[in-house]
Amino acid sequence: MMDEQKPTTNIGGGVDHPDRHAIDDWVLNGPKNARIEELVRELTLERGLRLSEVEDIIVNVLLVHLSAS
Repeated sequence: MMDEQKPTTNIGGGVDHPDRHAIDDWVLNGPKNARIEELVRELTLERGLRLSEVEDIIVNVLLVHLSAS
């Protein structure tokens, strides 16, 4: 019996990237940096932002970073 492999996308290449497996599993496992969770928790539970607002902030910062590259 063969192990079933989950399909991966190859947007922008990166097949040989050292973090490839962690990137592919990001949606399931989340970030490994615990500080991200702490900041999200503070922004939502202590400052009242909705999780979708925090996700929007993250997306916007990443887009700014990409456009600067």
